[in-house]
Amino acid sequence: MTDLRSRVPGQGLMAMVLGSQESSAQLPPPRPGMIRLCEEARPWYTGAIGERQVGRVLAELGPEWTVLHSVPVGAGTSDIDHIVIGQAGVFTINTKHHPGKSVWIGGRGMRVDGHKVPYIRNASHEAERAAALLSAASGMTVPVTSVIALVGVRGIVTKRPPDGGSVVLHIISERLLLRTLSTRPVFSVEQVESIVAAAVLPGTWHKKPLPAEDGVAINLAFEALHDGVSVMDALLRRRLYWADLGRRMIPVLVPFGAAAIVLWWLAAH
Repeated sequence: MTDLRSRVPGQGLMAMVLGSQESSAQLPPPRPGMIRLCEEARPWYTGAIGERQVGRVLAELGPEWTVLHSVPVGAGTSDIDHIVIGQAGVFTINTKHHPGKSVWIGGRGMRVDGHKVPYIRNASHEAERAAALLSAASGMTVPVTSVIALVGVRGIVTKRPPDGGSVVLHIISERLLLRTLSTRPVFSVEQVESIVAAAVLPGTWHKKPLPAEDGVAINLAFEALHDGVSVMDALLRRRLYWADLGRRMIPVLVPFGAAAIVLWWLAAH
C-alpha cells in the first residue's frame, strides 16, 4: 500500500496546473524559453508556490517529526496541504499565498486586502475532520491543532485572536512555523508511532484512494514550467513598467514639445 510520505509539497496543485496547461490552447510565447500560463491555472500555480515554500520550512524539522504533504481527503479532489506529527502534537497546516497583500484578523473573521475570506472556518473544519479520522484509524483520541500559514503577505493586523471554536488555531507567517510547532510534548514516543502508522495510509483519509502518482516527476515538470513562467512574467512586468512610465511622462513632455514647436515657428518667421 502507498505510503503518503512519498508525496511532495504542493503535489495536488502542481498536478492540476500541469494538466490545465496541457489541455489548454495557448498562444506561442514571445521568446524561446518562456511559458505562457493559462488563466485557469494561475490560482493553482500561486497556491503551489506557497505550499512549496512552506514545505521548505517544514523540511528543517528534525527526524523525530513526520511531515505529510498534499494529503487527499474525503471522496473528491480535496487535500490537506500539510500534516505534521510529533510529540508536540498533530497539526494541519493550510497554506495561503498572498504576495504583497495585507491580512486582518478578528475572532472568526478574516480579510485579505479588505476582502472577507472563509479561511478560519475552513481550517477549523479541516482540523476537526483530521482529528476524527486519525482517532478512528489509530484507536486513540488525537486532538489536532490548526495552523494557517501566510506566505508573502505584506503585514498581519490582529484585532482579536483567531477563534477556531473547539479547535486551537494559529494564523502566522511561514517564518514562524517552526517556533509555533515547538511546544511542550503532549504525546509519548509510542503514541506518536501509532498516530504515524495510521496517518501514512491513504485509506485513513480518502474513501477511494487513487493510484499513487510520481511526486518526483510532477515536481520536476513543475519546476521546468515555473522557470519558463518566471521569465515570461518578468518580461510582462518590464513592459508594464515602461508603459506606465510613458503614461507618467506625457504630462511632462507635452508642454516641452509645445514650447519647442512655438520656438521653431518664431525662429522660422
